[in-house]
Amino acid sequence: MFFDVIAGSTDNETILEGIETEKHLYDDLIVANFQDSYDNLTLKTMSSLEWMDAYCNQSEYILKTDDDMFINVPNLLSFIDKISVSG
Repeated sequence: MFFDVIAGSTDNETILEGIETEKHLYDDLIVANFQDSYDNLTLKTMSSLEWMDAYCNQSEYILKTDDDMFINVPNLLSFIDKISVSG
């Protein structure tokens, strides 16, 4: 499952329509009401975690990542296997 958090507001109707279209077509956006900036990164993260707690609370694992991060999937899966066996 993939979701993206959109934060901020705009008066640009084209952008708003695009966001609404994406949200209704794919249901893959979490829209939060704050300025998207480095200073508000904590708010963006907390919004994501609150949504996950509300809607994904039966998930065994959740990965929060960003577009500037590289996830080594084989190592991640190996790690999950190890902690699943020991836990």
